[in-house]
Amino acid sequence: MELTFEPLQREDLAACYALCMQSFFESVPLEEVEQTFALCSRDPSYRLVVGKLDGRVVTYATLHFFHTVFDGMRPMATIWYVCVDPAYRSRGIGKALFAELCRICEAEQCLEIVFTCLQENASAQGFYRSLGFRDDLERAFVRYLLCGSEHIDQRENHKRQQENPCQYKNKNTYSHGLLGRLLIFLGFHTLFLSHYP
Repeated sequence: MELTFEPLQREDLAACYALCMQSFFESVPLEEVEQTFALCSRDPSYRLVVGKLDGRVVTYATLHFFHTVFDGMRPMATIWYVCVDPAYRSRGIGKALFAELCRICEAEQCLEIVFTCLQENASAQGFYRSLGFRDDLERAFVRYLLCGSEHIDQRENHKRQQENPCQYKNKNTYSHGLLGRLLIFLGFHTLFLSHYP
């Protein structure tokens, strides 16, 4: 079986939606996701990257390019919603996904790639470090808007679910809307490539 990457298409949105909701224990309405998909699909600063094995969606990530004005014309890139189907983990799919994301960013001549990771997700942090990303120089500060304390409570629920997955099996602990997940980053460069392409 060969892993292939392509832009997310509307016919794969439902499968990708199911994967993301399962991976992040969320329950964002599909109708809202469809609206956001239409919005992002029209915006060239977004790349919605899906990986398939034999036509089946097994991995996904959102890639977004932006400029910071004072870093010149080379864009930054930020990554969201990195997920791999649990049935296909430990097969090198996550590594292949990041290789594809880095390939895209290098083609766009990005200066840096930045993203966040939950503090308690030590295994993911180790994985990112193994790929050449660093978290020892800068730290992210996040303020959750529109959702307030509810969003923080949902993060805490996610942490408890990670610690005791049997207790939370098949339960969705996030109930906020995708468009409501507006983040403010102060000191935004959480993890970034250890070299500039």
